[in-house]
Amino acid sequence: MSSALAAANAKTKRSTKGLLTKAENAVENASELHDLSSDVGAVLGEMAAGGDAEDDDGLLAELNEMVEQASAAAPPTGAAAPSTASTTGGAGVRMPATISSILAEMPAAPKAPVGPKREEGEAPGVAVAA
Repeated sequence: MSSALAAANAKTKRSTKGLLTKAENAVENASELHDLSSDVGAVLGEMAAGGDAEDDDGLLAELNEMVEQASAAAPPTGAAAPSTASTTGGAGVRMPATISSILAEMPAAPKAPVGPKREEGEAPGVAVAA
């Protein structure tokens, strides 16, 4: 009887080998997913509430500081230094003059080429027989 019990015990040990490790890994992964979903929920909740205006102001101040440092390090030849007065952007948004001067210096985007008109139902790149 003891040999039968020992054989059954050995068989059970073989069949459950690594089961504890797999269970621990599953619990750890579930915990990480829970933390991730909590973080995403917090970010989405903050966005729905309008975000953090202090962060936006701080980032804008940091951007302006970086632009001023870059302008001071290598001033453009023949150009006046950008002012720090605020101007109104295209959508009525107030932005510092340093940013608006950078946007004014940017070249306009090229226009996309316009191909010949297609007839209704014609696939692009397929010529219509005349």
